[in-house]
Amino acid sequence: MFLMSPSEPPYNILLCIILGVANLVMVQGMSYIINDVADRSLDRMHPSKKRRPLASGSVSDFEAGVVFLALLMASTMISLYLDVRILAINVVILMLNASYSLRPLRFRDAFLVDILSIGWTAPLRVLVGWIIFEPYNRAPLKLVADVWSSEMDSDTIQWLLFHSPSKIVSLNVSMSTTTLAAAGMILSTYFLAVFLLASKRLAELLDYGGRAGAYRPALSNYTPRSLKFVIAASSLFLVMSAVVLSLSIKPVLLALLPPSCLMLWWYYSLVFKPDTPVKEPERIFLSEGKFTASGFLLVALGLLLLVI
Repeated sequence: MFLMSPSEPPYNILLCIILGVANLVMVQGMSYIINDVADRSLDRMHPSKKRRPLASGSVSDFEAGVVFLALLMASTMISLYLDVRILAINVVILMLNASYSLRPLRFRDAFLVDILSIGWTAPLRVLVGWIIFEPYNRAPLKLVADVWSSEMDSDTIQWLLFHSPSKIVSLNVSMSTTTLAAAGMILSTYFLAVFLLASKRLAELLDYGGRAGAYRPALSNYTPRSLKFVIAASSLFLVMSAVVLSLSIKPVLLALLPPSCLMLWWYYSLVFKPDTPVKEPERIFLSEGKFTASGFLLVALGLLLLVI
């Protein structure tokens, strides 16, 4: 169920991109409503979150519910128009956010699960983009496994322990570099999200100190050492995924890895800055002009390497 094919005029893909972005914005809006309703009491004690509409009382539960239903209906219609799989992704994203914020699961209060679970919402958004561009992929992932029996010697461990004959297994994997690039992009996005979330937790833990558990209960389970380990591990897997992504698109993109690693280290160093914007990453665009400008230059260089 897709509204265009590669042979149709190019304006259709532009329409799909616009609708896809609008859909994800709506899903994110619903996720924030779930989070803000669930954490209203905690947000009222937070130095900055207490100004949020639900925590401050400027928006009632009824008004939030009306907005939620409106966004739900609009995103459902858009996702069904694009592809039913996008609707499924919307549902998974909302379920992850509900599991993160609402009881009885409330992943946000669990050690490590809070970071690893909510981090998946980022690559799921990438997957929406992948589905939109999927008609242009001429060689989707194929996995073929052939299993057959042979007249092998029955004097084997498998026969001795399980009275089962040995078998020959042939596994063939076929995919385009486009599919491999999608896998690299999804994994890169996930590990970047884990890196950012772990950095945020560390910044909150260092800044709030003994009060950290009051603002975010999960912080009482963390130590600076454990969060630094998560940051280091996610950075390593991020670089590995980025290598796969670069090699599957254009090997010249590997030139971006050194400056990208420096950006990661720079971001990590901001964690230890007094009143660090890492606690609220959106503040970085306003408070860390040099970091933001460097990031845009890195993106521009990547786009240049893609087109030359």
